[in-house]
Amino acid sequence: MDNSDYRVKLKLDFAEEEKVKDFLAKAYCAFSESIQIDNEISSETFNNFCFSAGVKADLVYYNEYVNSPLIFKFLQKHTDSLVDFIYYFSILVNSCKYKSAEQNSWIKAFNYWASLACLQFDFIEDEKKFFIFPKGAKELDDKLISEPLEWLKDYKLSHKAFIKALKDYSEVDENTASQVADNLRKALETFFQEFFETSQSLENCKSLYGKFMKDKGISTDISNNFETLLQLYTNYNNNNAKHHDKAEIKALEYILYQTGAIIRLLITLKQENK
Repeated sequence: MDNSDYRVKLKLDFAEEEKVKDFLAKAYCAFSESIQIDNEISSETFNNFCFSAGVKADLVYYNEYVNSPLIFKFLQKHTDSLVDFIYYFSILVNSCKYKSAEQNSWIKAFNYWASLACLQFDFIEDEKKFFIFPKGAKELDDKLISEPLEWLKDYKLSHKAFIKALKDYSEVDENTASQVADNLRKALETFFQEFFETSQSLENCKSLYGKFMKDKGISTDISNNFETLLQLYTNYNNNNAKHHDKAEIKALEYILYQTGAIIRLLITLKQENK
C-alpha cells in the first residue's frame, strides 16, 4: 500500500468528536513547543517528508538537524481532521530511517498523545512501512491480533494474508463486508496450509486440526468445541461471504477475533514444544 492509496482508504470511525479535538490539540502543542519529542529531527527525515508529502519547502542539505516546528507549521495548515493528520503523520514516520531511534520516538509520541485523549491506535508494519489504524478492545487486540500478527512472521504467506484482511477490515462498508469476511477466511486457510504443510482447503483441514489437538493432549471437549467453531466459521463464510454477498459489518469483529483465536491457539501449542 502506498501513501496515496492509504489516504483514500483511511475512512475510519475513530472516536467521539471531543476526543479527536483533544488529540489534535495535544499533537499540535507538542509539535509547536517540542513537547514529548526531540526538538530536532534529522535533515534526511525532513527532506524525505517534504518529498513524499509534497511540501513546498527548502530542502536541507548542510545542517544535520532541523527544528520539528517546521513540520508543525505544515501539519497545522493542512490537517484539520484526524484522517488528514494520521495520513501525513504516517508519511513522517516512514520518512525516518527504518527502525531507527528517531522513528521509534515519533511512534512513541503519537501513542502518548492518543493515550492522553483516550484514543487507541495500532501501528501495523507492512513491507517496512508503518500504517496507523484504530484499535478495538485492548485486551482482545493484543491477544488476538497483535500477538498472532507478530508470530505469523514465521509464516510469510499467512502474515501477508492477515495484513491484507486487517487493512480491508479497517476500511469496511456495507458494500465490502462480504469481501472482508472472505479475506479473513482466506487468511485462516492460508495459515492452515502453511501450518500443516498441506494444499487442502480450510474445510478439508478439519481432520488435521483435530489430530493436532489430540496429539497436544487437548481434552476431547475442547478439541470438539474448536472443531465445531471451525465448522461454523466455514459455514458462515460459505453461506454469507464466499458464495453470496450478505455478510453484516456487525459480525465482522467477531469473525476477526475468532480468526486470531484459532491462529493463537495453534501457534501457542506448537511453541510449547520449544
